[in-house]
Amino acid sequence: KEAIVSKLFAIEEMAGMDVLCADKTGTITQNKITVGDINPLELFKENDVLLFATLASREEDQDPIDDSILARVKKIGDIAETLNSYKKVEFAPFDPVSKRAVATIESKDGKTFKVAKGAPQAILSLVMNKEATALKTEEMVNALALKGYRPLGVARTDDSETWQYAGLIGLYDPPREDSAETIKTAQSMGAKVKMVTGDHTAIAKEIARQVNLGTNIMPASSFIDKPDREAGRIVEEADGFAQVFPEHKYHIVELLQSRGHIVGMTGDGVNDAPALKHADIGVAMGITGTEVTKEASDMVLSDDNFATIVK
Repeated sequence: KEAIVSKLFAIEEMAGMDVLCADKTGTITQNKITVGDINPLELFKENDVLLFATLASREEDQDPIDDSILARVKKIGDIAETLNSYKKVEFAPFDPVSKRAVATIESKDGKTFKVAKGAPQAILSLVMNKEATALKTEEMVNALALKGYRPLGVARTDDSETWQYAGLIGLYDPPREDSAETIKTAQSMGAKVKMVTGDHTAIAKEIARQVNLGTNIMPASSFIDKPDREAGRIVEEADGFAQVFPEHKYHIVELLQSRGHIVGMTGDGVNDAPALKHADIGVAMGITGTEVTKEASDMVLSDDNFATIVK
């Protein structure tokens, strides 16, 4: 009886949900990432950037970004041959908190260096000359955003173990074909859809524009340190949130609930579990989601498709 009552309660809350916070990548978009532009910095070349990004990737992880980089490299014979000259000594896969993956590489001559790839701001935090580099990378990020590309920063250490920003790779993950229509349907049923992403604000705005969501996308920094009343207003009025860490999701749910909303939230990572549990309707991804996330949620999507929630 308790199980039946719990399920009925979840269904009732789903029917009353008036705000749905949905992850961008893999939920609103296809999660079919391809490499677009490659923009090197300083003395580096395009092939250097792609090489370092490849060394900071791992095929067995079946990560969509890693797969897109490795697929691009396979088309370039020179880089594929060069990879045989290097050996991975250590590898730390992408961490949602630090927002980067890091590997220690050993060359044939016995020298070691590190490579990293991740969110542009996360890679920027590694380098010494941040101010000058920030101006250059920001220009590149904005140029990529105009194309709807998601920027991936790439860096390596030199002989003195100082990090150098090698360049940016533009990744493109197109919206699902039915996302725009699904959002329109959800809105007609009284549920406001808010996009949530860790991507740069400019990228989130471009994807939001493509699916007719609205482009009032706010970075997490715009509300995270504000008094609850002001933060609640910002979150309520926003069409979505960018540069979001997993712990910010919990605060978004909390603020919306404080404004009287019945809130749905999607997620797939272990760090998403608290937000999904606190949401009125927590929605876990069945394909990419962790077991911890699924256990914390009220609904598990077997197809990871945003349209399924609305149906």
